[in-house]
Amino acid sequence: MLESSYPTDFEEQWREKFPLTLTKLFAFYEFLCALAILGCELGSVLIDHFNATIYVGMWSSIFFFIASILQFISGRII
Repeated sequence: MLESSYPTDFEEQWREKFPLTLTKLFAFYEFLCALAILGCELGSVLIDHFNATIYVGMWSSIFFFIASILQFISGRII
């Protein structure tokens, strides 16, 4: 018996959802990284306020949060 050359419904659904799933995973990972950056910076400031950096972690976490929110939107999560 010959296999049909047309993809099944499951294969079509997988092909439609695979890039979105990957985008969702990257967005979630990026959000976790932004939280980690913010947490490390807050810990650094609390430990030694006078010798702290110029709050680079706080500034970069803002951009990471914005990027992850935009990635969530592109993945149609929100």
